[in-house]
Amino acid sequence: MYLSAILDLYDRRIVSYVIFFDTFDQAIETEVSPLFHGDRGFQYTHQNFCKRIVEAGMTQSMSYVGKCIDNGSMEGFGE
Repeated sequence: MYLSAILDLYDRRIVSYVIFFDTFDQAIETEVSPLFHGDRGFQYTHQNFCKRIVEAGMTQSMSYVGKCIDNGSMEGFGE
């Protein structure tokens, strides 16, 4: 299983969380053209997922290689 959560950086609330891809669908229903930031994992770089990003009117953002600080806000959301 792969847990996926979507964090709103403005107020640090979790917009949605479930098993991967279900969160994406929930975010589309609740947010208006959000910025989607993820690491360079296969699930975020796969052609089908990138197509879904475009179809949802989202902007995709990815960390630079070796710059894990970009993911810090999400990795620490439970603290």
